[in-house]
Amino acid sequence: MWPRLFKGTAFRTAALAASLFALAGALLLALLYYELTLEMLRPIRVEIEQQSADLLKEWKRNGGKNYDTGFETIMSESVDGNASLRHEIVYAVIDKDGHLLSGDKQISPAFVGWREWTPGGAEQSADADQADAFPILALGAKIDDVTIITGRKLLGLGEAQEVFIRVLSIGLGIICLMALGLGWVMSRTSLRRLDDMVLATKRFANGDLSTRLPIKGKGDDIEQLAENVNRMLGQTTDLMGAMKRMSGSLAHELKSPLTRLRQKLEGMTTNARPTREGLIDAVSEMDQVIALFNGLLRITQIEAGERRGKFETVDLGALVPEVVGLHQPVAEERQQNLSFLIEPDTNIAGDSMLLKQLISNLIDNAVKHTPRGSLIAVKVFRDVDGVHLTVGDNGQGLSEAERGEVLKPFHRPQRSHEVPGTGLGLATVKAISDVHGATLKLEDNQSGLTVSTIFPKL
Repeated sequence: MWPRLFKGTAFRTAALAASLFALAGALLLALLYYELTLEMLRPIRVEIEQQSADLLKEWKRNGGKNYDTGFETIMSESVDGNASLRHEIVYAVIDKDGHLLSGDKQISPAFVGWREWTPGGAEQSADADQADAFPILALGAKIDDVTIITGRKLLGLGEAQEVFIRVLSIGLGIICLMALGLGWVMSRTSLRRLDDMVLATKRFANGDLSTRLPIKGKGDDIEQLAENVNRMLGQTTDLMGAMKRMSGSLAHELKSPLTRLRQKLEGMTTNARPTREGLIDAVSEMDQVIALFNGLLRITQIEAGERRGKFETVDLGALVPEVVGLHQPVAEERQQNLSFLIEPDTNIAGDSMLLKQLISNLIDNAVKHTPRGSLIAVKVFRDVDGVHLTVGDNGQGLSEAERGEVLKPFHRPQRSHEVPGTGLGLATVKAISDVHGATLKLEDNQSGLTVSTIFPKL
């Protein structure tokens, strides 16, 4: 459990966020520390600059002699006569040889400009005067042959900086711990939901096709994944059901021709010499079996969408005259009136070979299943919905229930069983329509049937 928890995406995301918080906090701490130090030192620098200017004036006024009294007066005035603060102010006068002439011995050697240091540095001993352990900020200026340095001990700066760092560090630590805790909670929640999903998929794999992943209405990424998986499981269930139905239908359709074929072959074995008519009948029955398999294979290939990548601009109306011409002799033989009407601007994206197959199947279906003398009309036109291909007849038509069933493989209306065929014609039309993104409709045509295929416009 724990290794999985720590490897969870939510926990790792929270850990990354905590690391980024810590890095950002460290940078912010450094920036605030720098700005705080500058802000605290700004008034001190102003005071030191004023003291330095006053000391230089006093040196010039006395000509470099008997300046100690004047310097002490200036130092006392700078703290408004508060004797308790006098020890915070330091000064020194150092000659050109580096000898301390007066002032605090902590200031040595001489320097010009600003300088900050801690007397004794890192090696300050525990026995040393604690007052000497405070950092000093000072300004040195040369005049005549001496250097006058004035500065101040930064008594409260170190404590303020330490408090500031400690508070921010504690705050950063709390933020990081909260981020990690949130990641831990999120990981446990995600793992529980993933475990539920794993159990559901195992049940499905073991044969319980009704199993679906739990959906609790949260709408997050995991639920979107679960919804997609449920959709996939539903499609898989539908496909498996369709395969079972198709297998049963195929077995039923094959039973009759194979039984007849066996009877004919068995009959020929009783004859001393097989007749030509018997062999022709046997070949015909075998052709029926092959036609069934070829039809199923064609539908499978179409539904796989293998030819979708070869789609090009096709003038649907231009295909109709050629296909109608192929069926015209059969229609004339049955004394049927087969006509077509083509309107302009009927270009679509598609595969011309599949589209010819679709048109041919629709016309062949109308010719076979309407009585002699029927009217069959093929129309191609364009409207706001798309490009329409309609094949209508004035035959017996189909009931509402039959219109949905005839699009399935091997399904044929009861009255059509005496008509030769495999029962795959309209199923093939449905597959070709789907691969082209077209809408297929079977509608009443007064006493007959109209099959409409509506293709998307370019």
